Amino acid sequence: MNNRNLDEDFFNRQLNRAKDFSNCGAYDKCYETLKALVECGYSCPLDWERFTPLKDLEGFESLKKTNNKIIDETNQHTVMRYFIDYPENYSNKRAYPLLIILHGDGSGSNINTFRNFWKPYQDVRKKFLNLYIQSSQFLYSFNYGWLNDPDKARRDIRKAFEEIGHSHPIKRDSVIIGGFLVAQLQQSIWLYQRLFQ
Repeated sequence: MNNRNLDEDFFNRQLNRAKDFSNCGAYDKCYETLKALVECGYSCPLDWERFTPLKDLEGFESLKKTNNKIIDETNQHTVMRYFIDYPENYSNKRAYPLLIILHGDGSGSNINTFRNFWKPYQDVRKKFLNLYIQSSQFLYSFNYGWLNDPDKARRDIRKAFEEIGHSHPIKRDSVIIGGFLVAQLQQSIWLYQRLFQ
């Protein structure tokens, strides 16, 4: 496991611990767990409904301010990223259908995690270029989203599509958009129309 994966694993374990404390009504322990994460430089989803009871605790507003500063600073240099999963026997001499795969918003929403959990069927993997895109919209440590700024989401997706289109032969009449969130899937037709007009 590399350092980034260890960091992400540590963060997720601590965030899950905070969620467990919140579920049990142990809000002081929940707060201390989140505070320790923020003091280590991580940012947390303090706006989650499960953490609403924390707002009455002493120090929460200061914690939220520090947390938001980390999020704002990270968002200033976060860029869209993508990964291409090539079909078997890939050749740059023929055009391939393209499957654009989008992560969700929130837990596990980064290119490394969702690639492990969202794998196309074997038939698709053999015949399609699979393009995993990570949004440039940073939500909290190790997590990105699409829904805060739909225009930015379209720009990210279009940029990835154009970059791939310049360097790889794509069947432009055979592009599919899919991903984790139902809302995103419902928006696939809407996205497709706006991406390729």
